Amino acid sequence: MSYRFTVRAASLLLALQLCTAPAFAQQWPADEQGIQGQNGIRYFVVKTNLTTVIGEKRETIRIPCSGDKAAASVNYLYIGCGTRGVLLVSLSDPANPEPLELKATDSSVTDIYLVKDRVWLELEDGTAQPIDVTLGIAQDLALVGSEAPVAAATIGGFDATSVAAPAAQPKAAVLPEIEGKVLDVGPGFVVISLGRNDGITRGMRVELVEMFPVKLASGLDASEERRLDIGSVVGLDETTSQVSLSMNVTVPKSDIIARPTNEWIHRDASFAPRVGDVTITKLTARPFLPLGDRGLGIVMDASIGYRFAYPLAIDIMLSPLALALTSSNNVLSFAANGVVSYDSDYIQIGLGTGFSRVNPAVLSNDQLRGGDPGLSWTVVQYARLGSTDGKHISLQTQFVLLDNWGFEGLTLTGQTDLGILGERSWLLARTGWGLTGHGFVELGLRMLLRGNGSSGSIFLTPLVGYAGLAYDSCTSADPSCDRTRITNGPMIGATMEWRN
Repeated sequence: MSYRFTVRAASLLLALQLCTAPAFAQQWPADEQGIQGQNGIRYFVVKTNLTTVIGEKRETIRIPCSGDKAAASVNYLYIGCGTRGVLLVSLSDPANPEPLELKATDSSVTDIYLVKDRVWLELEDGTAQPIDVTLGIAQDLALVGSEAPVAAATIGGFDATSVAAPAAQPKAAVLPEIEGKVLDVGPGFVVISLGRNDGITRGMRVELVEMFPVKLASGLDASEERRLDIGSVVGLDETTSQVSLSMNVTVPKSDIIARPTNEWIHRDASFAPRVGDVTITKLTARPFLPLGDRGLGIVMDASIGYRFAYPLAIDIMLSPLALALTSSNNVLSFAANGVVSYDSDYIQIGLGTGFSRVNPAVLSNDQLRGGDPGLSWTVVQYARLGSTDGKHISLQTQFVLLDNWGFEGLTLTGQTDLGILGERSWLLARTGWGLTGHGFVELGLRMLLRGNGSSGSIFLTPLVGYAGLAYDSCTSADPSCDRTRITNGPMIGATMEWRN
């Protein structure tokens, strides 16, 4: 976590200069000895070159910014990089300095002070900013400094022309040192206030950062920086760019900072995060042609649900709505339920209730002694293991109250990544049956047609399989009558899903 303070520079910088311990830190160029480190080691910074001098031995590495100010403490070397901020270099091995992190600043760095193990930066806008030097694992930094040979220069009697970086050093693209803002948010993308005139190119990666105000115990105002995503530029004009977002990432319509970066975020498409604050509407139709009978049948599902920002979901489902119109008989069955569930990224557990039109064709004569059961009360259980928009398996069961509670049916779904369309496609297998008399088994290709899974996204799942519906062939409760007849056949269907 880093904090930024805006302080009146006149009084603060005077206090810093009075408190700075010369033996603890030196500014570059501090004297004719370069930047003095431990055990007589000296460090020289010339643009993107950092040279370590131990006696007559010189070792040079490239750093990811062009440095013009520097100071050293026992554990770190701090290099001011103008508008890029300050580069922290580890001196845990003084003979082999290691760049760790490039920290952004509010404006260009003009000077560096070290006071009681705290680093303060004097900025061009007349303010001072402290730097938190508590670091975790060292990060790999892309080389974004000048690629041109270093011009001849002498610092403290040291010939800088002799410290050019090796030609074989890997290099990354030079990025424009600029920040913009998010102007608009769309389904799966944002529009930022940086364009071709600012050095932005198609395919360039852009970091999106949100700032949170923080009130410290001392009463000072600070801000905390949180990365939302790193996207790619997919379209641009002279002054704006369109940046794509990762799967299920949402960006609020507020003051979001956008800046070019050479970093990236690796996201496993199998485990996409849950999307919240969204309404999900689904409609599935499975028309089938009955074999050995004239007519048409269809098994449908419909649902609407809301995913809260916290791990809670509410769904209302009409599943199934089954209809068959044939020369033998006409059948209508359905079940309607509401479910409330705990809904996290990779686990969902829900419980609900509703009613079901039990199909007499699937009941025994004993169960039909009281006549057609009509509508019956149901209890629904739902469970999912895995990511909704990734690999997962889910199970929905229903229990119905007739004379007593009995198992009514289930729907089992499995989904995995297919990769035909990158992270935008999944292979889906599903089967279901129940006392409504319906049954189906199907395979589908789930595709993301629009957006990135957040609000405004549209999914389409073409389906192929087999479906059927039972009907009662008897007109009475005669035990000798074979009641159950099934009209069934191959089906081709689809599921549409909208998120708003």
